[in-house]
Amino acid sequence: DLWIPSAKVLRQHWAKQTCYDGGTPNAEETQRNLKAIQIRQHSQLKRGTAAAAAAIVQNVFPRNCNVLGDQFYYCVNCGAFDKKIANMKRHFGVRTDMMGCSVAIHMKRGTVCEGLHGLRCPAEVVQLIQNQKF
Repeated sequence: DLWIPSAKVLRQHWAKQTCYDGGTPNAEETQRNLKAIQIRQHSQLKRGTAAAAAAIVQNVFPRNCNVLGDQFYYCVNCGAFDKKIANMKRHFGVRTDMMGCSVAIHMKRGTVCEGLHGLRCPAEVVQLIQNQKF
């Protein structure tokens, strides 16, 4: 998923950062909650005004966000990205049925933005989201 870390990544982050109050949060429940928020935000982006979409995107990826210097291979259909072309080709082979991703149509190469809380997304996909076309 474009915006959602896996339960494993959440657990690793919490073990390293201890950025929570009380006991360790439930990673699976947190992932489900984040997924619900993602779906709600996507609906708001699609139904809302262009200005509202731009504001939502700017909250996560401000204009001065870090742009990773390397060129990445990415899927403009779902936002998956990697430095290694072999990994991206594997993405298209595995996820074609599920996401409708096609290497001939959707694979591109470009920069990746790093936004709030280290969230990363191909710059073109950020622009598509802002323009309500993703």
